[in-house]
Amino acid sequence: MLIPCYFALHHPVALADPRLRPVLAFPIRTESRLLSGGRAGGDHVTALLGATRASILRSVVGGSTTTRLAKQVGVAPATVSHHTGVLRDAGLIATEREENFARHLITPLGLRVLAADR
Repeated sequence: MLIPCYFALHHPVALADPRLRPVLAFPIRTESRLLSGGRAGGDHVTALLGATRASILRSVVGGSTTTRLAKQVGVAPATVSHHTGVLRDAGLIATEREENFARHLITPLGLRVLAADR
Protein backbone atom coordinates (compact mmCIF):
# COMPACT_ATOMS: atom_id res chain seq x y z
CA MET A 1 0.00 0.00 0.00
CA LEU A 2 1.36 3.46 -0.89
CA ILE A 3 0.60 6.33 1.48
CA PRO A 4 1.61 9.97 0.93
CA CYS A 5 3.12 11.27 4.17
CA TYR A 6 3.65 14.82 5.38
CA PHE A 7 6.35 13.74 7.86
CA ALA A 8 8.49 11.70 5.46
CA LEU A 9 10.84 14.45 4.36
CA HIS A 10 13.52 13.01 2.10
CA HIS A 11 12.87 9.40 1.11
CA PRO A 12 10.17 6.72 1.30
CA VAL A 13 9.83 4.73 4.51
CA ALA A 14 8.71 1.10 4.62
CA LEU A 15 6.42 0.21 7.50
CA ALA A 16 6.17 -3.46 8.32
CA ASP A 17 3.75 -5.04 10.74
CA PRO A 18 3.31 -8.79 10.25
CA ARG A 19 -0.40 -8.48 11.06
CA LEU A 20 -1.01 -5.85 8.32
CA ARG A 21 -0.34 -5.31 4.64
CA PRO A 22 3.10 -3.82 3.88
CA VAL A 23 3.06 -0.02 3.63
CA LEU A 24 5.37 2.39 1.85
CA ALA A 25 5.01 5.99 3.09
CA PHE A 26 6.45 8.52 0.66
CA PRO A 27 7.04 12.29 1.02
CA ILE A 28 4.43 14.64 -0.39
CA ARG A 29 5.56 17.27 -2.87
CA THR A 30 7.57 20.05 -1.23
CA GLU A 31 5.29 22.78 -2.55
CA SER A 32 2.31 21.07 -0.87
CA ARG A 33 3.80 21.42 2.60
CA LEU A 34 2.50 24.02 5.03
CA LEU A 35 4.79 27.03 5.26
CA SER A 36 6.73 25.75 2.24
CA GLY A 37 7.58 29.27 1.11
CA GLY A 38 6.59 31.14 4.22
CA ARG A 39 9.58 30.51 6.46
CA ALA A 40 12.19 33.20 6.42
CA GLY A 41 15.77 31.99 6.51
CA GLY A 42 15.27 28.75 8.40
CA ASP A 43 12.97 30.02 11.14
CA HIS A 44 12.31 26.55 12.50
CA VAL A 45 11.10 27.80 15.89
CA THR A 46 8.20 29.64 14.24
CA ALA A 47 7.43 26.62 12.07
CA LEU A 48 7.41 24.37 15.13
CA LEU A 49 5.64 26.58 17.68
CA GLY A 50 3.63 28.96 15.52
CA ALA A 51 4.23 32.68 15.12
CA THR A 52 2.64 33.82 18.40
CA ARG A 53 4.35 31.26 20.64
CA ALA A 54 7.69 31.81 18.92
CA SER A 55 7.35 35.58 19.45
CA ILE A 56 6.49 35.05 23.10
CA LEU A 57 9.41 32.67 23.59
CA ARG A 58 11.81 35.20 22.04
CA SER A 59 10.33 38.03 24.11
CA VAL A 60 10.83 36.31 27.47
CA VAL A 61 14.60 36.00 27.08
CA GLY A 62 15.12 38.97 29.40
CA GLY A 63 12.00 38.27 31.44
CA SER A 64 8.63 39.85 30.85
CA THR A 65 5.17 40.19 32.36
CA THR A 66 2.00 38.96 30.73
CA THR A 67 0.86 42.53 30.07
CA ARG A 68 4.15 43.53 28.47
CA LEU A 69 4.15 40.39 26.32
CA ALA A 70 0.60 41.16 25.17
CA LYS A 71 1.70 44.62 24.04
CA GLN A 72 4.89 43.35 22.37
CA VAL A 73 3.24 40.49 20.52
CA GLY A 74 -0.01 42.32 19.80
CA VAL A 75 -2.47 39.87 21.34
CA ALA A 76 -4.79 39.89 24.35
CA PRO A 77 -3.37 39.09 27.80
CA ALA A 78 -5.62 36.00 27.95
CA THR A 79 -4.01 34.75 24.73
CA VAL A 80 -0.56 35.30 26.22
CA SER A 81 -1.60 33.38 29.34
CA HIS A 82 -2.71 30.45 27.20
CA HIS A 83 0.52 30.40 25.18
CA THR A 84 2.77 30.85 28.22
CA GLY A 85 0.98 27.90 29.82
CA VAL A 86 1.82 25.72 26.84
CA LEU A 87 5.43 26.94 26.78
CA ARG A 88 5.73 26.38 30.55
CA ASP A 89 4.30 22.84 30.25
CA ALA A 90 6.90 22.15 27.54
CA GLY A 91 9.68 23.33 29.88
CA LEU A 92 10.66 26.26 27.63
CA ILE A 93 9.76 29.00 30.12
CA ALA A 94 9.22 29.36 33.86
CA THR A 95 6.78 31.71 35.57
CA GLU A 96 7.25 33.54 38.86
CA ARG A 97 4.11 34.94 40.47
CA GLU A 98 4.00 37.95 42.76
CA GLU A 99 0.60 39.29 43.82
CA ASN A 100 -1.26 40.08 40.56
CA PHE A 101 1.79 39.86 38.31
CA ALA A 102 3.31 36.93 36.49
CA ARG A 103 6.89 37.29 35.30
CA HIS A 104 7.90 34.84 32.60
CA LEU A 105 11.53 33.77 32.18
CA ILE A 106 13.15 31.55 29.58
CA THR A 107 14.61 28.25 30.79
CA PRO A 108 17.91 26.71 29.67
CA LEU A 109 15.91 24.40 27.38
CA GLY A 110 14.15 27.41 25.85
CA LEU A 111 17.51 29.07 25.23
CA ARG A 112 18.80 25.92 23.54
CA VAL A 113 15.75 25.81 21.28
CA LEU A 114 16.31 29.42 20.23
CA ALA A 115 20.07 28.91 19.82
CA ALA A 116 19.53 25.86 17.59
CA ASP A 117 17.52 28.00 15.17
CA ARG A 118 20.48 30.27 14.41
